[in-house]
Amino acid sequence: MEEEKKNSHALLLGAGLFLSMTILSSVARQEFAAIFGAAPKENQLTAGSGVFGITPDVLHTPAYFRPEPTLSATAYFVGILGDPVPLMRQREAKPLPPASLTKLLTALLAAEAVDADELIPFSREAKDAGEKITPVKIGERFQRDDVIAFALVSSANDAAYALAEAVGKKEGAFTFDDAIRIFMQKMNQRAQELDLSASAFKNPAGLDADGHTMSAEDIARLLEYIYDHYPHIFEITRNTEKTIQSAGGTEYRIENTNELLGEFPAILASKTGLTDNAKGTLVMLYPVRNTRHSGANKIKRDSENEDGNTRYDRISHGVNPLRNGRTASIVILGSENRFEDGRKIIKWLEEEF
Repeated sequence: MEEEKKNSHALLLGAGLFLSMTILSSVARQEFAAIFGAAPKENQLTAGSGVFGITPDVLHTPAYFRPEPTLSATAYFVGILGDPVPLMRQREAKPLPPASLTKLLTALLAAEAVDADELIPFSREAKDAGEKITPVKIGERFQRDDVIAFALVSSANDAAYALAEAVGKKEGAFTFDDAIRIFMQKMNQRAQELDLSASAFKNPAGLDADGHTMSAEDIARLLEYIYDHYPHIFEITRNTEKTIQSAGGTEYRIENTNELLGEFPAILASKTGLTDNAKGTLVMLYPVRNTRHSGANKIKRDSENEDGNTRYDRISHGVNPLRNGRTASIVILGSENRFEDGRKIIKWLEEEF
């Protein structure tokens, strides 16, 4: 008799547990359907995987994203502006040579310090800045944004030095060397203010130099700052070619160094880089129709792993529905084929979103 009672209690307990799991599973499916507009497959919800069977990482797992493309880049970072959780990342915190991506911060400092209608001359010293220079004659003057265009669109080193010299002389420098020294101090100080923790600069153009580094994560943060505060800088980079006129009326036609602009006209902004030490580098902003990424998932950058990856720790479980009209930032460093890597990422974004 006592044994029958024990069996009866066990059966009742088992039935209760089964009913509870069934109810929780049903609620989980309703929650999933409310977010995604469709019920999940059986293997997308598992008992004990989180609240109602959905983990905080549910929107960031391979079950919901296509496999990431294989890239030749040493490091990369792909994310949605305004959302700190990356879509794709590899060694994103590792300091690496950025090559001419450096010119993005040079352009920002010039935009902050020099008036738009102010004329900037190309000095003899600026013209001696490196191999990749403009056909501009010594002493010719251009408006600030035209010099920025030379620096960002055609990636001219003399233009970057002309911008740096102009900023340094506004700070009181009399000579070219003093102007560049002052500019580099401001550049590194501005990097600290923007929390570009892996960044250190030795020149305004991105020429190879020991200790001249940025991380993919830093560059993504810089892209977002420029996008939010000086969007006209990126508008300058959208065209495949541009005609620039000097103060004296001489016209110069420049071509964009980003080969992907013709293939993907939706690109909102871009900058290329290439040196022996840095290999190929590339940044782009690209529109996505929507995102499954959660803006409600607050995170903190907790630590950097040995391989240069940042560990992202979630501190809330919020999940947002799809949101329209977002912009993806793409950062590629140390690439054997930067344009092919960029092409793969854009196609992945188009297929995924």
